[in-house]
Amino acid sequence: SSGINAEYGDRGRDERRDDRREERRDDRRSDRRDDRRDDRREERRESRGDSRERSRERRESKEANKVQKIKDEFFEMLRNGNVKIKPDSPWNKKKKYFFEEDRYHAVGSSALREQYFYEFTKLLAEEKKEKKEKKEEKESKKEEEEGEVDEEKPKLSDSEKKALERREREAAAMKRRERIRERRESKEANKVQKIKDEFFEMLRNGNVKIKPDSPWNKKKKYFFEEDRYHAVGSSALREQYFYEFTKLLAEEKKEKKEKKEEKESKKKKKKK
Repeated sequence: SSGINAEYGDRGRDERRDDRREERRDDRRSDRRDDRRDDRREERRESRGDSRERSRERRESKEANKVQKIKDEFFEMLRNGNVKIKPDSPWNKKKKYFFEEDRYHAVGSSALREQYFYEFTKLLAEEKKEKKEKKEEKESKKEEEEGEVDEEKPKLSDSEKKALERREREAAAMKRRERIRERRESKEANKVQKIKDEFFEMLRNGNVKIKPDSPWNKKKKYFFEEDRYHAVGSSALREQYFYEFTKLLAEEKKEKKEKKEEKESKKKKKKK
């Protein structure tokens, strides 16, 4: 009887051991299924995230292309308009010639039109400089070719050669100084324009409302804490920029009024 009980005891232990092994295998299979399910869920989330990112990038690219197209057409309007634009042309004297242009109004704000205008005049200055350099290069090549022909002529004396070389050195040095001066002036002008643009932006977007008839002595105290205020080097220049800005506001107000009147006039004509 004790032998039979031992046999049954061993068999029970084996069965329990097999059951525990089966349970562990089931647990591992369940864990693997959970892992695969989590992986698929994560992949779907990543896929949706990638899709949203691509969609956002496409929207941003489309918007950037639209803005660039408007800017290119604005530049084309300035280049081919009825009034000549020069590198030193002022915006406030030229913009009135473009009021009737759709390409003018396609640019969303007066400040942006002014920014584009001065980018265009900067481009004109660079084109003018490039044209000048090409002309000088062409003339230099021509002089070199003529110099090669001159070699066949009677040779110069040593003193004449020295005098000629000195004049050539002086001319080359003068050209170098001129190029350095032009670069320095262009860099300084860009710096001044940037400071002025940022001062205008401060006035336009500040905590106090500026009107066309606002006085500087009543408004300047609201900007004392601004770096853009102190970036302008003197009180006199800040006041000058302020009144240039109020003049710009007046022109924008007038332009807005004219557009409104024109729109109302068109409506009346349609009713008739």
